[in-house]
Amino acid sequence: MAPPCVFIIVPVYNGAATAATLVARVLQELCVLEIIIVNDCSTDGSREIIQKFATVNPLIKLHRHDANSGKGATLRTGLVAIRLKLFLFKMLI
Repeated sequence: MAPPCVFIIVPVYNGAATAATLVARVLQELCVLEIIIVNDCSTDGSREIIQKFATVNPLIKLHRHDANSGKGATLRTGLVAIRLKLFLFKMLI
């Protein structure tokens, strides 16, 4: 049985130190349909790092907020961007 294919939402705020590693690891997964990265008005160069990946990989869709809106708003932006209407949401606390 093939693994389920998924959309992945990645909220980012000042994550330049880990952005490249995270995107590279997610891209190694076999059944990723799309990686939706929402930059929540980072000031540390996160957007530029992610943009480099997005320009060479069509699976990556970069969205951004013009003002820092918080993790909840960033996740909602990602959910709106998903092309499917059925999704599973799980948070690890």
